[in-house]
Order: sequence, then C-alpha cells, then structure tokens
Amino acid sequence: MTPISESGLQHAMVLLDGVLTRDPQFAPGLAARAEVRIGLALLGHATPEGFQDAERDAHRALTLQPGLVEANAVLGITSAYRGEWPRAAALFRSILAAHADQAGVRAEYATFVLQSAGHSAQALDELVQAYRDDPSNPSILALLAAEESLLNRPEEARKFADLASDSGYPSTTPPLLQILSGTAALAKPSRRAAARRALLALVNELDLQKLDIGTHQQFICWLVQLGALESAYSVANATLDQLAREGGVGNTWGILWSPQMRAFRLDSRFGSLVNRLRLRDDWDRNGPPDRCTLRKGEITCA
Repeated sequence: MTPISESGLQHAMVLLDGVLTRDPQFAPGLAARAEVRIGLALLGHATPEGFQDAERDAHRALTLQPGLVEANAVLGITSAYRGEWPRAAALFRSILAAHADQAGVRAEYATFVLQSAGHSAQALDELVQAYRDDPSNPSILALLAAEESLLNRPEEARKFADLASDSGYPSTTPPLLQILSGTAALAKPSRRAAARRALLALVNELDLQKLDIGTHQQFICWLVQLGALESAYSVANATLDQLAREGGVGNTWGILWSPQMRAFRLDSRFGSLVNRLRLRDDWDRNGPPDRCTLRKGEITCA
C-alpha cells in the first residue's frame, strides 16, 4: 500500500518520478504512481488533471505489463469518477475473479462503485471480507468505518475509525475526521435551530469551489439532518455543476443512501439528481439500490 498521509503521498510521488525518469518503461512504477495520484484524491485532493494523469500512467503500465492489478484498479476508480459505473464494476469484478485475495481492490470496489450505486449491503459484505483478509490495513479500516457510519451504526464506525487511526490513518482527513469529531449539535433538539442558522450562514458565505467534494457531501448531509432540504439540493446541484465542468461526477456518493438522508431520497428532486450521477446504467444491469424500486424509469426509495 502507498503511504496514506498527504505528505507521505507527495514524498512517494517524488521518489516515483525519480524512478521513472531513470526507467520510463518500469510498469510497476507507473502503476504505483497512478495509485499515489488516486490516494491524493481519496484524501480530498482530487483534480481533473490528477485523474487524467493517473489514467495515463495506468494505461502505459498495462501496455508494458498486461493484467497488472494495480493499474486496472486505478482505471476502475477513474471510471467511477466519470460516472461510467458499468465499466468500473466490470473492471473490479474482473480483477477479483482472477485475484480474490486482493483485499485493497475489494475495498475500493465496495467504496467507489457499490456504495455510490446504493448497493449498501453488498458493499458492507465486500468491506468485511477485505477486513478479514487484511485486518491491519489502515485504509481498509477507514473505509469500513465510513460504511458503518453511512449505515448509521456509530459505535461500529467509531471502533473501526479508532483502529484505523491507531494503525496510522490520519485522523484529520476524511472519512475519519467526520466520524471522530461527531455531530453533537444535530443530536440535541434544543440546538437544532441554532445549528441550522449557523450552517446556512456558513454555506452562504463559503466559496464551495474551493472545498473538496467530501466537504460538499458532508454539508449536504448536515443540511438534510437539520431539515434544510432546499439548501441541501442547492449544494448538491452546485457540486455536480462543478464536477461536470471537470468531466466527472465525483468519487463516492454513498452518503446518498444513508438512513440520515431518507428525507432527501423521498424528495421529488431526487430522481433528477441520480440522473445527473448517471446511476441508471448501473441499475439497469445490477438492479435498483437497496430499499428502492424502479418502475417505468422512476425511482422510489425508502
């Protein structure tokens, strides 16, 4: 696994650039550099150029060494970023069919594809299997913590978040930052009105384009929990406007399917939002999200 802190990833990038300057045909080095670029995206430093450069490295690596697992996994993640969900799923399934012991790839499949498409139960199964295969991997622990949080199981989320932090995953970066900090104001009815006013004022003042997509999504979730659906949809569509200009739909949208987001899913605007995320291609092939039905092209969710 590549280093999981921003400084570690940047250091790895410098080292890999040096290696590839000496040997531009070193396929594992190209795949590793592609992974580092994706790692920076996972920590909230995603850029269109980063995804394009990761794809370029991955394709070069596969030209030199066909079937290289790390390179194919990177292409799975970048496909998900662009909303090419069936292609992303096919790439990950192909890897796991040939290499069932790839715990990191299994966790990426769960996080980048299954969670985003609303297949939460399968995502949890894949993450649990990844954890069993590699129980000390801090990135897998962090992703499992995030899934438990999405499923509204705070005690389990906190347990895995603590394990991830103890194993070296930075507690000041997503998803551990949100899990370990908690949202006490949301849990106390007496504070909800004040919290709503403060959050709306903050959202109105901030330049969302300067924030990473994970922060956008956290704002959406908080707004929904505080009953500010209009603002939640405004932030969601502004986020997708920004991503569309960059050629994508984002990394992970598992937050849409959490129990806390039920009011958001029940809103009449939800169907238009998932159309923008291009998720119907996945659902046509793999069935609707958990606790949802598709009838005549319209989605209805609990």
